Amino acid sequence: MCCVTASLSRKVLGQLLDYAVCEPPPDADKSRSFKYPFYAVEVLSCNSIRKMFFAKSEREESKCEQELFEDAASIVKAEESHTVSERTSVESTDSSETDLLDKLFTVINTKNEINPVLAGYFEKIVESLLCEYKEELLKYVFSSKEHSSNLLYHCYNTSIANLLLSLLSANTSDTPEHPFHQHKPDIISQLVDNINPDNSEDVIANSCFVLTQLIASKSYLHYLSGENTIASIFNKGFMNENVSRASTKYLLAVTKVKLESAKDGSTESNTMT
Repeated sequence: MCCVTASLSRKVLGQLLDYAVCEPPPDADKSRSFKYPFYAVEVLSCNSIRKMFFAKSEREESKCEQELFEDAASIVKAEESHTVSERTSVESTDSSETDLLDKLFTVINTKNEINPVLAGYFEKIVESLLCEYKEELLKYVFSSKEHSSNLLYHCYNTSIANLLLSLLSANTSDTPEHPFHQHKPDIISQLVDNINPDNSEDVIANSCFVLTQLIASKSYLHYLSGENTIASIFNKGFMNENVSRASTKYLLAVTKVKLESAKDGSTESNTMT
């Protein structure tokens, strides 16, 4: 697909992102539709390239660019007919610190149904960023209500639901002012509201999956086991088959964790006496 050199710039990374997050043209060949996006995702998930998403100065950016070749050249094969090397002499343009992240998140910035392949690419890139730059990524995602709203809107997609779970499960700063903590209650509330007969089976099932996983980790038990929430989920269980199935899983997950917590507390008490 490309011959990556050490002079790779943010502009070229933006072009690689186009491969990964944009629908190919209707007349695109198989290479443009599948091969180039696949290689682009592999490159964008490399450690040295992940740094570029959060480079805050020209010095940091230059240092990142010098490290790109070692990671990217081992993954991306050079093809004379389709090279990026012709474009790599372009110098970095003045842009916001979040320009690459902004382009990446255009995948979910739509009311149309997401291409499941692009959603999978999006999940892989964001997951790789989450592993290395957790604090920075969470601040970016949750500083804008738009991002969390878009993730919730596209929860019908399994890749998006899995990514939402990873973001919500990430351990981060305990500072109450952190945008992650400010938006958590609203996100959890929306996931609970998603379990209703007006939504599709996929939205109901994926929302339930995210919630039960959060319950199992005990991270959100205080949000999800409140009296009003349990009553709401219980009442929804009588609405239709899909909601009933999700409600049952939810209530069982809460009950299981509650019983385990009570058992652990009892064991600890007996040990102390």
